[in-house]
Amino acid sequence: MRSTSFCLLALAAALVASPALAQDKGTLNPEPLPPLANPADPNLPAKQVFGRALTPVEARARSIGFYSRGCLAGA
Repeated sequence: MRSTSFCLLALAAALVASPALAQDKGTLNPEPLPPLANPADPNLPAKQVFGRALTPVEARARSIGFYSRGCLAGA
């Protein structure tokens, strides 16, 4: 009985550790997104604005806030 529960636990761990199959693999030659009609629109989601950035910001990397509630700028 004990070996059966160990086998089931090992099988469950193997299934959880498997890679996600629904992830987009991407491409080595991505096409740039078209420009936004009104980038200053307050109703525009941030992912639409920041998704068009082709290069990182030219700034020194620094942490902002406390280690458990902070963020990383310039990375």
